[in-house]
Amino acid sequence: MFSCRVKISHPYLHAQGVGPLWIPPANVVKYNVDGAVQQKNGSVGIGIVAHDHLGQIVGVMATSFPRLLSPRTVEAMAFREALVFAVNRDLSRFVVEGDSLEVVQALTQSGKSFTDCSSIRLDCLVLLSLFSSCSFVHVNYSCNRVAHSLAKDSLLDIKLENWGCPVSHWLANLALVDVWSFDRVLC
Repeated sequence: MFSCRVKISHPYLHAQGVGPLWIPPANVVKYNVDGAVQQKNGSVGIGIVAHDHLGQIVGVMATSFPRLLSPRTVEAMAFREALVFAVNRDLSRFVVEGDSLEVVQALTQSGKSFTDCSSIRLDCLVLLSLFSSCSFVHVNYSCNRVAHSLAKDSLLDIKLENWGCPVSHWLANLALVDVWSFDRVLC
């Protein structure tokens, strides 16, 4: 087991001159979120991973719900759960990244809403009033692998919510790939 404050670094990548594309400024937490849908049993899952300004994992969450929703609604739920996660940790400044452009647009552009996730959008807007600074950002799927993996794992009834506690080896390795990915230019 590794500490949640795993430093994301690898000598080979440093030798190749590859570094992270974006790390949040000091005192800002970056959440990556994703949702997953399993059609055959009618469940949905959400995955969230939080990084500090050093690129270290400071928290993770994976949870599932026993009802079938549209993929867009599940993605919107992941953004909302990240806001709730931040409220429960008394954070005031953070960024939420996800790979659903439609959801990011619905949350950031007035007049850009979808009926299947309008109540979730409203929840997010209410929660946003509790923070001094919060941004929603669209990223390429390749920059969201840890959150995606957590969302998929939650469909197997794996529940996880950790803040400042040990992270498994597989998660630390996946975070290494996520942060130092060679295709970060696409993010």
